[in-house]
Amino acid sequence: MNGQTMHRVVLLNDTRVDCHYGCELVVSNLHALCARYGMRVVRTFGKFEFTGLLQNTAWLNNCDLVLINGEGTIHHNAHTGGLLLQLAALAQAQGKPVALINCSWQGNGQDFMQIAHGLPVVSVRESLSEAEFTAQGGSCRRVPDLTLWNARQHPHGMSGSYSDYLARAGKGTQFKMGYTDSVSVRMALELHAFGRQQGAQLVAIRFAEPRFPRAFWFVRSLIEKKDLKQPGLLLRKVGYGSFHYQQIVHSLPDFLQQVSSLDLLVSARFHAATIALSVGTPFSGSSAGAKSHLHRWPQVKGFAQGCGLKPRSPGRKYGRLAR
Repeated sequence: MNGQTMHRVVLLNDTRVDCHYGCELVVSNLHALCARYGMRVVRTFGKFEFTGLLQNTAWLNNCDLVLINGEGTIHHNAHTGGLLLQLAALAQAQGKPVALINCSWQGNGQDFMQIAHGLPVVSVRESLSEAEFTAQGGSCRRVPDLTLWNARQHPHGMSGSYSDYLARAGKGTQFKMGYTDSVSVRMALELHAFGRQQGAQLVAIRFAEPRFPRAFWFVRSLIEKKDLKQPGLLLRKVGYGSFHYQQIVHSLPDFLQQVSSLDLLVSARFHAATIALSVGTPFSGSSAGAKSHLHRWPQVKGFAQGCGLKPRSPGRKYGRLAR
């Protein structure tokens, strides 16, 4: 960069370990933004490495900035979110500047807030996180999720007037609907049942490598020990997981193209909503459970509010989402 020294950045919370196209796009955009503004990401660390980083601080030796990708990690005093904030405090104690960005914030106690309040830069990605962080005495900026950076107006988009769009949706005439899974497996099963009923296409935002061990563990990740006592539910999860795996596209560009080809995307995932918006595809969202299907996570609602949209709550009657 014109002879200038590029600042070295360590990125904490590389969420690509989750095998999720939303996370792939976030981290890809983070690398691109750093390069644009004279920074070079020299190391990234995912959630499985946090405990080791607390025990060995060598990772701090050759960096000028610690950049923390909050995403959906810091909520309800979650263990992984706590480790991430402990790493922020550790880096500050070693004299390194720290920025917490692209973060949702919900249900955290004062121990979490005490660390976050001491950070020089905190940015949250939707309005409800901003309101909660501020109410706890913190100061933050609201910046849209990183999946939206460099968003392109896709030539597909929504053609014709809005009334024409609704008429086409009601008649099912040349109307292509897609649906995704959810953080909550039970909600994912409900969405899957709705999608099959409507003749919609499953859009797999989660992915895995196309070989048998990964396919097995992809399906296995949906199953809990208690499911063994519910054979019906167990069979539904196995059937759904196998079908989901078969629908996976194996590159981020292919996934973006798939979403952009739809007339409507129904999803309970935050990044599905942001990606749909970025490529010009209308979406219908539901706030999904981060801890269980009973626990409502308001990221989608906060995102919609930030876009000036007025979301409705369809409850458990997913058929209403198509109307």
